Amino acid sequence: MKLTIQVVKKVETPRLLAKSKNILIKYPSHVLAIIMVLILLYTFYSIFTVKFFTGFPIDLKDIYVHILDVSCVMAISFIIISRSKLKNNNFMSLFLNSHIKAHQLLIGSYIYLYAFYLLCIGMIFFPMLIVFKLKGIEVSLLYLLLLFLSITFIFYLSFSMWIVSNVITKQVLKTNGENFMLNTLNLIIFVGAIVYLAQKYLAKLFEESPLLFLVTLIIGASVIVVSLYKLATVFLMGIFKESNYQTSMHKIKAVKFLENSFLNNFQLEGLNFYRNQIFKEQVLFLMIIVVFTIVMYYSVDKLAFVQMYSYLANFGMKEIFVMIPLLTGNYFKRFKNSIYILNLGKYNYFLPRVLFISLITFSAHALFILLTIIPSGQNIVAIFNLESLSSLALVIMVAMFLGFALHIDDSNRAVVLASIMLFTVVLDFVIRQYIHTSYIINLVNVSIAIFFFLLIEVLFLRKPIFK
Repeated sequence: MKLTIQVVKKVETPRLLAKSKNILIKYPSHVLAIIMVLILLYTFYSIFTVKFFTGFPIDLKDIYVHILDVSCVMAISFIIISRSKLKNNNFMSLFLNSHIKAHQLLIGSYIYLYAFYLLCIGMIFFPMLIVFKLKGIEVSLLYLLLLFLSITFIFYLSFSMWIVSNVITKQVLKTNGENFMLNTLNLIIFVGAIVYLAQKYLAKLFEESPLLFLVTLIIGASVIVVSLYKLATVFLMGIFKESNYQTSMHKIKAVKFLENSFLNNFQLEGLNFYRNQIFKEQVLFLMIIVVFTIVMYYSVDKLAFVQMYSYLANFGMKEIFVMIPLLTGNYFKRFKNSIYILNLGKYNYFLPRVLFISLITFSAHALFILLTIIPSGQNIVAIFNLESLSSLALVIMVAMFLGFALHIDDSNRAVVLASIMLFTVVLDFVIRQYIHTSYIINLVNVSIAIFFFLLIEVLFLRKPIFK
């Protein structure tokens, strides 16, 4: 346990403090403004959630099932997004030059991500405790303890299954490189199946016999601990090998650039996304979400399908919508010197990239709706409309602004993505609660998007980088 704490103290905490200090020094007023806005939005979200659910009959079992759904989606997303954080040289140095065990290093390196995961779920469902209090429904400490253990179990189940899948695929395929798609599919199928079975068979046990449910959780946790202990060293050494693993170079076809500066930058952005395989992760997420949506439509009742569709649209699809715009600011900071040499105007640089990312995002949204509507027979007008497009514009510009403002790497990518998704979901929720006229909602969304566009222009796209 002491060595696990050393990982947190010597690697994770200094890195977190350094990044936080850097942001606070550079943008003190912006950080304060963002914190104030977040507090205000969360207050509105809590008020509206309490008002909405006090008028509906709910019970502890239903809330438990919903928390499992959200926990499963968030845990899988966090593990996949942060899969490369252990490639950091600080972890390798600590492991090779100390007495720390592999499983202790793994647990310590993910402790802050686990804490953030708990914070997100707690903030989402905290208003429900107020609802229970107002309705006179007693929430026992045992219920909260079992809920906490269930959420923790899902996180470390996802973590251990990623390790197991990674080790097995490397052994079977006899390679040092990570097979991202195969590992992701294995993780989603296995964890999704366990959570589905837990909802079907253990939710009733959770309500009727909490102690027996606790014993079941302890048995499951024991299996996770054993798998971490047995496979941690193999997994960690595989990651260290992977850091030095190189694939053979392949010939890349030359591209003829256009003379028009606007079209040239549009083409450059597309070429950057194509050659760096940026769409690889997002395309996989999209296909998984589409397949899962179709399967859910034919396997659950309509109410459960609507709830799951809402989770997937608000969290699953937003991972795609948020990740791509984040990269624009990230690449700008990495290649400032090269951009300076091009001697561009700021609009010739920025507008083509906004247009390219908007087209990609709108296309992904349209493809998701098209592929899920064909089998389910839903009304496309009710889902794909100007409100959804204006909401996407807001998400794009918020993500793009934070891509310019923050230093994003594998260690904090999951936290940044989750924060943006929660912020945009809560903001959209608050806007729709206050405003009921469609065109005013569109106007507010577009106005906020334009505000972030101008903020990027004023704060980051300045001389001497641009003319």
